[in-house]
Amino acid sequence: MRLKLIIFSLFFTNILPSFSQKKAASPYKCSKDILDRPAPKDEMERQLKYNEQMMQFAMIGEFEQALAANDSLGGWEPEISQADADSFYHHFENYEAVDYILESASDYRAVFINEAHHIPMHRAFTYSLLRGLYDQGFRYLGLEALSYEDSLVNERGYPITSSGYLVQEPMMNELIREAIWLGFTVFPYENNHDTLDREQGQAWNIYQQIKDDPTAKVLVHAGYEHISEDENYDLAGATPMAVHFKKLSGIDPLSIDQTRMHEHSESRFENAYYELIGYPRTPQVFITHDGAAFVDPSDARHYDIQVFHPRTRYVEERPDWQMLGGHKELVPLKRLRFDIDLPVLIKVYYDGEDLETAIPTDILEVRDREDPLFLLLDKGKYWMVIENDRGEVQEEDLKVR
Repeated sequence: MRLKLIIFSLFFTNILPSFSQKKAASPYKCSKDILDRPAPKDEMERQLKYNEQMMQFAMIGEFEQALAANDSLGGWEPEISQADADSFYHHFENYEAVDYILESASDYRAVFINEAHHIPMHRAFTYSLLRGLYDQGFRYLGLEALSYEDSLVNERGYPITSSGYLVQEPMMNELIREAIWLGFTVFPYENNHDTLDREQGQAWNIYQQIKDDPTAKVLVHAGYEHISEDENYDLAGATPMAVHFKKLSGIDPLSIDQTRMHEHSESRFENAYYELIGYPRTPQVFITHDGAAFVDPSDARHYDIQVFHPRTRYVEERPDWQMLGGHKELVPLKRLRFDIDLPVLIKVYYDGEDLETAIPTDILEVRDREDPLFLLLDKGKYWMVIENDRGEVQEEDLKVR
């Protein structure tokens, strides 16, 4: 697992930023085009290939394929003893994760939550925390994914393609829109200092956002182990961002991990403690009788809370978490007729936004004319852009009542 994270760090530090600069290149490809690359013989190249694939699958909503691409990197989780399993059952009880986090956050000025970049479900979970945190006085949302190129995102009220590569994924798009609508100021914090390493630079930028306001509360949505609070942890040759932030600011963040306790393409890749929880319908934390949250012993020095995500349930072949807790609903496309060859991507945009720079609120890949055609949208007016791998385009308007 730790070796895989080093590969991730190399990918997202050295390669991903270059994608953000390619304004003309679309991040959305049909599955067959994503897969249409020979497997490199070099191990590092192979790892980077699967990193890119899992991101591209996540972009178009192909969650199961994103999980499979990630698991192609390996990283089996160790087993636990029967005594450890019995201790878990005896000492911990499940609790609604959103409720527990909001109760805990009331004692903090900073909440740091992470994501695995190929799992948009993690963005949907952060989305579910926004209202409750705003009601507690949190007014800033720092996003590792947000680009400095878009200085007008708060004024505009939503992100555009220049806002960053990962921001072009629909769940991240909705996370940012909802935050700004609620009243958060969103800000980028990726390192932009030549004299600081990545972790130091990120911490410094977050601190600069709140240092002049002793009452400011900040939510930070980061990747992987940047939010680790273990000062002895070697994160690709550096000390994690959260450690630097705490030293700079004197503020102890509430650190919340989402990257260990979630489903994989096969159970052999899943954390052994995750295997014990059965099939909860909502995200859970497990707490002791005195209220302390369970964290896998191998992560105990890293995080305060570890979220156990439920396995995805599919409704008309759409992941249930894409409904954003009822903010979106299934919309059947009963009357849609394709004028171009399949496969296609149906990209759905909010009506009135410039299609040259807009980010879809939903994307559906259609490979066969018998595939279920259900979008996930809120009520309102939309514009659909249907495009195949040959660049043929069909456009339709859509109103959801």
